[in-house]
Amino acid sequence: MYHILSASALVANAIAPEHECVVDGESIPIHMFMLIVGESGNRKSAAIKRALRVVQPCYVETGLDHRIWYPEACTPEGIVNALTADANRLMVLTEWSDLQGQGKAGYWQHAPQFWEMIYDRTPIQRLKINTQVKIERPSITILGASTPSLIKQYTTLRDWEAGKMARYLIGYMSKPDDKEMVNAVEHHELLSDLRRRYSELLAPSTAIAFVPSPAAKQYKDEWQYSQSWKDFIRSLPEHLQPSGLRAGDHVYRLATLYQASMDYPWNLVIGVEAMSAAIQMVWWAMETLQDAFLVLPMHEQTPLNRVRSVIRAAGVEGITRRDLLRRVGIHGPELDRTVLTLKEREEVSVTKGASGLLYSYPR
Repeated sequence: MYHILSASALVANAIAPEHECVVDGESIPIHMFMLIVGESGNRKSAAIKRALRVVQPCYVETGLDHRIWYPEACTPEGIVNALTADANRLMVLTEWSDLQGQGKAGYWQHAPQFWEMIYDRTPIQRLKINTQVKIERPSITILGASTPSLIKQYTTLRDWEAGKMARYLIGYMSKPDDKEMVNAVEHHELLSDLRRRYSELLAPSTAIAFVPSPAAKQYKDEWQYSQSWKDFIRSLPEHLQPSGLRAGDHVYRLATLYQASMDYPWNLVIGVEAMSAAIQMVWWAMETLQDAFLVLPMHEQTPLNRVRSVIRAAGVEGITRRDLLRRVGIHGPELDRTVLTLKEREEVSVTKGASGLLYSYPR
């Protein structure tokens, strides 16, 4: 999944500057903000670097290698200067918290609005950082990696509820205990084919819009307005519901990228196959998002409230100590003290199961 998300970001960077998706006369920019999330050692950066290594020669051949952008300092001045020079970029952040940490600085309080405008591709004439700024039709794809704990540390409840984090397609994966993660074999013929296809994506094009076929649009609408999806959105905690409401935009963007990967530039009509793949990806991302960020950021809740919220969400079926530690992001001794307090208040039950201690919400 890390490789699929990285590849999608690369396709977005290749075609988003010149293309868009048009639905019912509305233009949807197809650049994307991607975050691959997992604990340290899950090879997040390795997935990003492998994808970039495949396409690097294509950028060099077309003279667009400056478009792949590793910000040395995520300061307002540095970002604005880079985008003023070229508004079409792939922003690679192996530590996404660098961007978010600078965005929280007191001298850049309008950072959320800055990225929201870019996501919606609104021309930017001036920013309040003591410089004249003119950025026309920015097309920035963000490909970032982070651990859940750092995202919780550097985001606030408002970032989630107001829709800033909803603009990111976030894919979280935990490392499976029963499987070894092995390096894939890089087949030279396959790499050559991938580079050839990517060169086609990077080539200038006179076409500007992808359009979903009537069948693909109907397929997407039936999914988005289905009772099962509505029930899923309602089941999310309030701070994650904006991400669910943004799912439709992500689907159209991903479907466009999928279609381009299959048969660009000969067919710019988004088919049902592309739409189906995009829906599966978005639904997977939303389910993993819930798993990783069910609990509010640390500084928004006390440990007691965080632990109580997770155990209540688990209900009578309960949650293991290991999963509880991962979700609440506190150390074991602090968790034990917190659970003891909740147990004394008769707010949680603690039993021994096959996989160790099990914490549940009493009937």
